[in-house]
Amino acid sequence: MENAAQLIPAALAIIIILPDHRGTGLPTVLVCDDQDSQNISPDCITYFISKWGVTGLHQFSMTVAAHDLAIQIQSYQAEYSGRVSVYGVSYGTQWLDRFLQIYPTLVQSAVMDGVVNPLLGSVSRYDIWASAVGSQFLTYCQIQVECNQYFPIDQPPPILLFNILTQLDASKQKCVNNYFSQYQITSDKVRALFFAMIQSAEQYMDRTIL
Repeated sequence: MENAAQLIPAALAIIIILPDHRGTGLPTVLVCDDQDSQNISPDCITYFISKWGVTGLHQFSMTVAAHDLAIQIQSYQAEYSGRVSVYGVSYGTQWLDRFLQIYPTLVQSAVMDGVVNPLLGSVSRYDIWASAVGSQFLTYCQIQVECNQYFPIDQPPPILLFNILTQLDASKQKCVNNYFSQYQITSDKVRALFFAMIQSAEQYMDRTIL
């Protein structure tokens, strides 16, 4: 909400509504067990079916979420006049795409930012795509003298990172064990940090320092 307020000055008198997709946020949240885990696994699917049933799970679909959005807009239009625009980001572009298929004339304008292809987009592939980007970034470092000069000749950037991750998994990373043990650094934390640095243009300087 704070980001939206920065983008749209209050002087414009625009009302901003931020709906939650079914299964997330303030509505009933889909979780994988009684401890609110969200780690998807075969056991999670079994839990879903046992709690909601197949018919119940259908009520969390993108199509139903599109109907929810339409009802919210129609309720607003019943009390207020003026234009209505829908802005979707990332997964929200898929939600917006489905909404426009069902309600093509309900709003006056729609914006899709960071479009996710409904046929090619897949959360399950994020790790694969991120790995490819990371490998390409490390390759660029390897062929640039300014970057590669900080790495051992026999361990170019991709090899050195692989070795560090392997050593962390085996609890044999000497530098971490000797100087940073208090931070409980794991290979997953290093991967997450590296991903955060390469995923956004805002982190350009961070990854340059890296």
